[in-house]
Amino acid sequence: MFFQFRRVRAVTHGNNNSTDKPACLVLSPRSENADLYFVCNQDDRVNEIAADFRVARKQPELWDPVSGDIRPLSDFRNEGERTVVPLRLEPRQSCFVVFRKPASAGSPEQGRNFPVAR
Repeated sequence: MFFQFRRVRAVTHGNNNSTDKPACLVLSPRSENADLYFVCNQDDRVNEIAADFRVARKQPELWDPVSGDIRPLSDFRNEGERTVVPLRLEPRQSCFVVFRKPASAGSPEQGRNFPVAR
């Protein structure tokens, strides 16, 4: 599968108190079947962020590039044409957040999304 990157943005909200560099970097390649976001903590400390993705009405999944695990992220909310997903990233941790399936009807199942570094 080949991807074309459509934008790069930095997430600066969360518990990052530094004003000189972003907490996390988000790269967003696009394919025909999925919206894929590579999220990378650029800091030497844990960052908790409310990641804001330009996709709506789809179920977010966490893809762990180290373990190969794929799991749904149950704590998210749709805001118009965007989806906000709470994430907790360990120092220098990265992950993929993928949207490829429709979100279930009604409110999403509530739970914690925070991945644990391995």
